[in-house]
Amino acid sequence: MRVRQHKARQSFRIFIINKRGERTTMRRILILAFILVYGKTHTQGFPWYKSKLEAQIVAAVAEHDSCLTYNYFLQNLVTSPQPIEGVRIEAGDLGVQNDGTIKGFANSGPKKWLGWTDDVVAFPRDTTVVGQVIFGVGDTIANYNDIHRPYASCLNPGESIRISFESKGLPSVKRFWCEGWVIPVTEDQVDSLYALGYKDKDIFRPWYEEMVQGTTIAPLIPQGSFIALVFLDTIQSYANRSVGLGWLGKNRDDDCDNDEHPQDGIEKNIKRRLTMAQRDLQHSDSVKARMDLQMLVNKVDRIWKRSQIEEKKHDHDRGDWWQHRKDWVIMTSEAYALLKYNTEYLIDKLPERERRGGKEKVK
Repeated sequence: MRVRQHKARQSFRIFIINKRGERTTMRRILILAFILVYGKTHTQGFPWYKSKLEAQIVAAVAEHDSCLTYNYFLQNLVTSPQPIEGVRIEAGDLGVQNDGTIKGFANSGPKKWLGWTDDVVAFPRDTTVVGQVIFGVGDTIANYNDIHRPYASCLNPGESIRISFESKGLPSVKRFWCEGWVIPVTEDQVDSLYALGYKDKDIFRPWYEEMVQGTTIAPLIPQGSFIALVFLDTIQSYANRSVGLGWLGKNRDDDCDNDEHPQDGIEKNIKRRLTMAQRDLQHSDSVKARMDLQMLVNKVDRIWKRSQIEEKKHDHDRGDWWQHRKDWVIMTSEAYALLKYNTEYLIDKLPERERRGGKEKVK
């Protein structure tokens, strides 16, 4: 977000000589005591660290013209100690002004947030990431006192915002970071820590270590030459990640095709269909692979509809119940986007061929 610094106001000071024979002030002693006590009772670092919050993001993707719209519901939980002033989402795409396809930044609700992209990346680096999408408060600082209180558009505990943008990139599993609002660090605070022997690396951390990190979905523009089996491996990895992240359940599968068994469960039947498509491609049978993959897309659509019905049945917002009752999860909007849009992309890329005498012939 923005870097805001200011000089501490001059105030009446009582000078004390420390053990090094250097002159210090009572104000600095009080600041130092606060920092040390805070550090002993909070495991998230110094008071100016922006990670003392509890937040969650729910992501969903929808088709819009020739693009996909990425929608995010960001919520600062009631138990969060900090307001949120921004969010960063890594992506395999950049804004149109940087030769990418991301555009159409928007938000809904009473809070005013702005969106943009940059090419900053976090470490350890995901090699598919080329930058990040950033949304932050749109308020400006009117006077000196404004930096000592949260922006009007910050998300206070219990508040939420919906943000979105468009991209031609396909859904992929990516990290996000929420930035908590803090009173900017003062020179006195930093000088007090220097006096104790702290170094810059002890006091200041990279932005991606100073914020709360989570996992969501974000666009990825496919790079390099297209290899069907390699791309299918990617879809299989998304299925595995979805299960591990709690986005895809292992429940009984009530949306089976004729060659599937309900008792095998959702996860197993989806993975079996992907394995069948893989075998088809290994035997150069793109016609059969397209059929299996289309069956998977149809199945994912059915499961997603049932998931929405179950959510309404329990009369709970997903942000409340699905995190605590994993056994209720059938398929979240993240898993739906990963499996549907990537599989459809693979189908479109496969040649339309028919088998003749053990060989494929272009129609």
